[in-house]
Amino acid sequence: MFKRNQQSDNNYQQAAFCGAAFRNKLEKFQQHFFDGALNEGHGAGSQVPANIVEHPAYFEIQLFAAGRKKELFKVVVENNLLQVSYEEPVTEQTSEFRHQEYVAGSFNRAFKLDEQVLSDNVQASFEDGVLTIILAKNPEATKPVQEVHIS
Repeated sequence: MFKRNQQSDNNYQQAAFCGAAFRNKLEKFQQHFFDGALNEGHGAGSQVPANIVEHPAYFEIQLFAAGRKKELFKVVVENNLLQVSYEEPVTEQTSEFRHQEYVAGSFNRAFKLDEQVLSDNVQASFEDGVLTIILAKNPEATKPVQEVHIS
């Protein structure tokens, strides 16, 4: 049987603490930037992964939605809430899968925006299975780093 010692217990606790600290920082970033990202989904395939990239003048959200059609997406901004939805038409399934890992279906994702984003200047494009949403930064809310002179 494997025997634990004090050193391995300390290493395990330290690794667990670091993992928890990273998760907390990531959650705080999401809450600060989006004031908490809201995820809503329904049906199979509803969990569409998203990346958020910060550029100097804008934020970019990339939703990975392979196998979907551009004209079935709906992107709406209302009351500082960015909602992205996709409504898959109901069709009769003709294939009998032996194994199925991918199911393209309807989904709804919502992101609460904060004052850093100009919500009246949102652009979206769909290419190669990726829906890209560009959110321009608010120059009044985005202040550059200010160096303080130490006397």
